[in-house]
Amino acid sequence: MFQKATRLAIALIIVHGLIDVESVPAQGQGRLPPLEGIYGILMMPKVQKELDIDASKLKEILQQAEPIPAEVLQALMDAKRTNTASLVAKQKVYSKYETGLKQLLSAEQFTRLKQLSWQYSRGSALFDPELIDTLKLTTEQETRLLTIDSEFAEKRRKNRGQSEKVRDEMRNERDRTLFEVLTEKQGKQFVELKGKMFEFRE
Repeated sequence: MFQKATRLAIALIIVHGLIDVESVPAQGQGRLPPLEGIYGILMMPKVQKELDIDASKLKEILQQAEPIPAEVLQALMDAKRTNTASLVAKQKVYSKYETGLKQLLSAEQFTRLKQLSWQYSRGSALFDPELIDTLKLTTEQETRLLTIDSEFAEKRRKNRGQSEKVRDEMRNERDRTLFEVLTEKQGKQFVELKGKMFEFRE
């Protein structure tokens, strides 16, 4: 019953436009699904268990959560085709639509959900407006992060069709390079903000 509700939740999220249909993994796949945004993280059964969210609460969240308008999604897709700054724009959109979700969860649940979101996003978490403000990233650091993301986006395009191992190594290298932009103090603060590490894989 719970798995059925979860599949329904993912279907509704796709309709709302919060997860690209191609990013939903086929049944039985062992890899982590490339979910994006805090809503995507919430669709993972292990995360729901961690937050003590049952099927009825999940249904309530989906029914009341405000969907991202079609014109906003289109603008993001257009930006993605032209420049890597779309990652920043996308994070800003996700942050805006977290407000409704925050009202549906307890303070503890929402805080933990944000922690899990940052853990799951790895290096991309550094583009979250909340983290940018909390860590007090400088303009120079933000520019460097965008440059790194752009460089690795180009590498990904050139390495299409490579093995999963090669793509994993590339993702790990991107994360390391992004985190190197932080000062020692910012790095330690980020580790604390992420909270207790969580194992996403089943």
